[in-house]
Amino acid sequence: PEIGFFTVESRKKETFFGNLTEEQINFVKDPKDVVILKGIVGSGKTTSLAYKVAYEIKVKHEDPQHFLFLTFTGKAVNLFRATLEKLLEEENVKDITACTFHQFGQMVLRYGIERLGFSEDFRVITDKEAEDILKAFISLSPQAKTVLREIKLAKANLITPEQLEAMAESEWTREVAYFYKRYQEELRRSNSLDYEDLILYAVELLKKHPDIRKDVQERFKFIVIDEFQDVNKALFDLILLLKGPNNKLWVAGDEDQSIYGFRGASPVYLRNLEIKFPEASKHFLSVNFRTARKIVEAGLNLLSHSRVNSTMRTLNTLVQEEGNVSISYFENEVKEAQFVAEKINELKEEGIDYTEIAVIYRTNEYSRSIEDALKKYEIPYTILEGESFYDLPEIKVALGFFNHYLGNYSGQNIEFLLKHFLKFPSDLVTKVIKKYEKSGRVDVSTERGEFSVKLKALNIFLSRLKREANGEELPSKEPQEILEDIIDFGQTQGWFSTKSMETLQEFLISLQDMELKDVRDVFNYVSLMREVGVSATRHYGVLLLTAHKAKGLEFNTVFITGLVEGFFPLGKKTLKREHLEEERRLLYVALTRAQKNLFLTYPLYYKNEKKEPSRFILELVKRR
Repeated sequence: PEIGFFTVESRKKETFFGNLTEEQINFVKDPKDVVILKGIVGSGKTTSLAYKVAYEIKVKHEDPQHFLFLTFTGKAVNLFRATLEKLLEEENVKDITACTFHQFGQMVLRYGIERLGFSEDFRVITDKEAEDILKAFISLSPQAKTVLREIKLAKANLITPEQLEAMAESEWTREVAYFYKRYQEELRRSNSLDYEDLILYAVELLKKHPDIRKDVQERFKFIVIDEFQDVNKALFDLILLLKGPNNKLWVAGDEDQSIYGFRGASPVYLRNLEIKFPEASKHFLSVNFRTARKIVEAGLNLLSHSRVNSTMRTLNTLVQEEGNVSISYFENEVKEAQFVAEKINELKEEGIDYTEIAVIYRTNEYSRSIEDALKKYEIPYTILEGESFYDLPEIKVALGFFNHYLGNYSGQNIEFLLKHFLKFPSDLVTKVIKKYEKSGRVDVSTERGEFSVKLKALNIFLSRLKREANGEELPSKEPQEILEDIIDFGQTQGWFSTKSMETLQEFLISLQDMELKDVRDVFNYVSLMREVGVSATRHYGVLLLTAHKAKGLEFNTVFITGLVEGFFPLGKKTLKREHLEEERRLLYVALTRAQKNLFLTYPLYYKNEKKEPSRFILELVKRR
């Protein structure tokens, strides 16, 4: 059954997208040193930041090299750059430093990490490598992931192993502190840093060494921060260290979209910034550009129940359509999933493409019945599980060649190429790798002629890379030039499909943008990008994803499933008020991914266990 939803009466206003509102223009022209921009979802905060940067360069004639834009994901950086490219000359855009916080942390550390006891050729490890380090001295290996999560949270709050041990009130925290200390010792021994260290040590370097801090402040006179609501203690301190007496600081954020508490993020830092700079100028964007009215109203209703002061009081949207919001309940999760599949087919017949539809749930556990239903109705779908672009097979092959160039003859360098692209049988792969690991060459003495030809070609290329690395062929090449050789040779040999070539070309563009000079830097760059969540672009059909993964995405139609107590909000998130507040904000983020249609569903029974409707359902339909 479908529950009747409210109707919103509103005054129609002509929709426009290419022009700034008066609120945005006031922000762009504000001359204050510290300017704080808040705004509702879809109000153009990032666009406003880009216009403000362009205004200073184009109208005030400021040097583009003095601007630093920081945010959390590569996608957000690209969106910011794309807006700037419409407003400024290409050379001006290239002169602006726009990157993620962690890329910037790496940049700072390159400037003087030797002062902290590391050498400048430090390596950034992945989460998988971090877990493996912990597993080496944790007897219960499943605990490694949990301990790593605690270590990450400690680093996000700038807490050292010694401080964690001193403040420990339980045996568990003391154990974590012990493993944290051993983990840091191992990282230092191997001259390695993890993702969180890039901020932790950047803060330490800038705090302890005024000369480096002064150099950075003079280099970047304009500090521009997006998504400030996702800042944690470490990032907050980093930003304050960048803001010298002569620097301007412009930030944008929305407390109602703060959903990363498990990473140490909190909306409190946006409020702390106002306290730190009482003279700061404050702006608020109240107009939504992308979302239908009923969905906007549902979001306003939900947030009105927050016990924390919300920035959102009245909302306005320039989208003329009313949109559709419905809440439906079903006997169980199977019937719920069947409804989702049938409704998707109806929408497809109405002309909405599968790729414009998303099914969102709180945890991955809830996707099982939805997958079964979509398969039954032959609806194509993709599950967004966080696969990184940099984990795609083509990227692994390229990294294997880069590793070979550095003289590391690990069998993994060529294993993926042989198995995935050249389709070698397992027994032959084992034989080829055995010789490769000894000499850096592959064994071509096989009776199977078609494989022998491929191995001879591979040997030619491996030898060429080896000569270049040893300086036998001049001039020496930069990483992007080596990748071009990999692409050209692979294309000549027919190793890669058209789609694979596109992936490698995309990788090449990213290396060219970063202007990396050393092959070793490629591995640090890839480790970093894996962590900041650059998703693989291979998405077809309906997208299935968790609410956290949905942040930053938009769809014509969204289904939010499993709206029952224990799932949304999660049971463990209902004990503390701040956790429950974050669960409410998370639902707000999820529902505002929808532009036109929003379907909210829940089962009366899940796995034969009776469930209570989520407390948020009533909040969605009734203003507090």
